[in-house]
Amino acid sequence: MKNTIILILITFLICSSQLQAQNLVLPKNPETNKCYANSFDYNKKFEWKEVDCSKVQGKKTFNTKKQLIKKEQRKLKMIAYQKKLINLDYDVDANGILDKKTIKAHNKFIKKKEKEKKRKLRAEKKKRKSE
Repeated sequence: MKNTIILILITFLICSSQLQAQNLVLPKNPETNKCYANSFDYNKKFEWKEVDCSKVQGKKTFNTKKQLIKKEQRKLKMIAYQKKLINLDYDVDANGILDKKTIKAHNKFIKKKEKEKKRKLRAEKKKRKSE
């Protein structure tokens, strides 16, 4: 009986760790034999774009100094953006990595900005009509 319980616990732990190890950041309905790349823009919602698989599977190259500097600048910019989202009370970790929390908060922030923009346009239209 004790061995069975221990075996079940070990199996559960192994399965749960395997699930955590998988990359969960994928498009909603990915198709087989197609490659996707994420497209992050600070002024647009996060989206996945389909790309040519032959371009993705390239040779591994070493980064030059310029590439390393650009990479570090992008990371610093992401950290600043994540801190901005934290100040706006979004649940984000300021680590410079585009993760699920950051994507979710970014999409909510963009949606909120779009709603505010629409409200301003409606208010301006009402002012014009009343004049």
